[in-house]
Amino acid sequence: MPVKLIEVSEIVSGLVITGKISPNAVNTNLLFSPYNDLIKLYKSGITEPEELIECAGLATFQAATESIAQLDGLSNADWLAILDATAMKHSTGIIMEKLGKKLQKGDDVDPTEIRRIANQFGKGRSGRFTLSEGETGEVPFIKTGFSPVDRHLGGTPEAGLIVIGGDSGVGKTTFMRDFSKAFVKEHKTKRVGIYSLEMFKEEIVGKYRESGKMNKDDESRIEMNCDALGIHDIFADAAGIDDLGLIMIDFIDMLIPGEATTGKYSEVYLACHYGAKQLHVPVVLFSQFIKSYQGGVPRPYHLAWTNMSKILAWMQLMLYRPAEDYYAEDDNKKDKELLPIIPDVGYIIAWKIRGGFRQHEAESPGAIQLPFSGKRGWGVMEDGRTTSGKWFSLKNA
Repeated sequence: MPVKLIEVSEIVSGLVITGKISPNAVNTNLLFSPYNDLIKLYKSGITEPEELIECAGLATFQAATESIAQLDGLSNADWLAILDATAMKHSTGIIMEKLGKKLQKGDDVDPTEIRRIANQFGKGRSGRFTLSEGETGEVPFIKTGFSPVDRHLGGTPEAGLIVIGGDSGVGKTTFMRDFSKAFVKEHKTKRVGIYSLEMFKEEIVGKYRESGKMNKDDESRIEMNCDALGIHDIFADAAGIDDLGLIMIDFIDMLIPGEATTGKYSEVYLACHYGAKQLHVPVVLFSQFIKSYQGGVPRPYHLAWTNMSKILAWMQLMLYRPAEDYYAEDDNKKDKELLPIIPDVGYIIAWKIRGGFRQHEAESPGAIQLPFSGKRGWGVMEDGRTTSGKWFSLKNA
């Protein structure tokens, strides 16, 4: 069986010019030169041997036709699939050679690029496809096990960026804890990668333990890293987690060294977007509100560099626990009417879901009202039961 791209290109070209394969079925970009030009000529209407020899050269024509004469019992093999796989190996080798040379020189290499190449190589084919091969549909949503999100938002996308904003002390880490615990209970074979850039190892472990005992299997599938990693390092580390189902990063502001700029935030948002695609998991990225936020119902513009978040995020959620003193002035009464103040109650506000709200289409955006306790967490009531909460429409907010 031929294994080199040049050999497979000769055979596929020979099968085309002898009428055994339709030229329209061949992706000429995969063929080794000069056989890509030979098939382009054939597709353009130059099909007579004399014309092909004149335009492409005698050596190229002869190599193509002679290659199929030596196939013996392999003439009925799926040579288009073989071409696809062989071209993938060939291009992977070229890319890996370039990356290897950079590494040998001490240059930096994006680890997510290595993971992407490994994923595609494992599939045995390029990620490229024709429109005729594509299927219409939406990115499926998956259950998370966290009942407020599952009931009111339909879960999360199977893969995609989810941005969760919140003011300091609102319970972002508590939400991360509750969400990840629910996820591993729902998905018995999946693991969660937790990246806490703010907390020490002892702090975050204590945060999980204070909310109630977990069984050993669930605990073993929550993998944590509290090192001071950059965003690309996070995805390189997450790529090494077997059976990865979810990544949670707390929080974006800790990933911005020095002066905060649009470019730095954009790099993080982009890395999370591509990381979610390449690892095919939901990526939950937490964010503080900007300094101008002074209380009340938070809006999307309270997220740092909201435009990139709006463009790339599948979901924009916010954690909100209203403060009574904010509503002392008459100017703030509208916010108080939108989301009532109740002791030990908070809200998960959903401002955006790409493709629209599935559960509350006519009442979106909106907020989920939940009991909150720093120890028990989001949605856990005094008796230990978990509630999915009540939906409040923010359509006219």
